[in-house]
Amino acid sequence: MEKITGTQLSLLIFPCIAPTVILVIPGLMAKISKQDAWMTILPASLIGALSIKFINTFCYRNSAM
Repeated sequence: MEKITGTQLSLLIFPCIAPTVILVIPGLMAKISKQDAWMTILPASLIGALSIKFINTFCYRNSAM
């Protein structure tokens, strides 16, 4: 049985995470922050980047199994 690499997993999951980061998270944060909605770009980007980093790290850690 062949296994996929961390990079391959990241490339498979990125198309799901990117639209969420671009559309959903800023919209939710804008509801909370009201007039300071422009500041939601940084946290939304960080959440997306950390999600991809976590998945990639998890895959590399478990690839030795």
